[in-house]
Amino acid sequence: MNIEDIKTIMKLMAEYQLTEFSVEAEGSNISIKREAAAPAQIAAPVVMQQLPAAAVPAPAAAVEAAPAAAPAPGVVVESPLVGTF
Repeated sequence: MNIEDIKTIMKLMAEYQLTEFSVEAEGSNISIKREAAAPAQIAAPVVMQQLPAAAVPAPAAAVEAAPAAAPAPGVVVESPLVGTF
């Protein structure tokens, strides 16, 4: 197998989008592998629908606050972020 045969094999691999090729001929063994080309991904357009202003419920103005429960026994540690002390 000469260099021209190998070039022909590589051209055919590209033409037919092959990722692996192996052949044994005339006492020679050749194996060619290449990475597969990633298929092009096209993002679908996102359609967002706006609700009419009248359909959005208004917050209830006269919501009664629940009676405050008695504080739990112990020391209250206030932190600016959850999980920090």
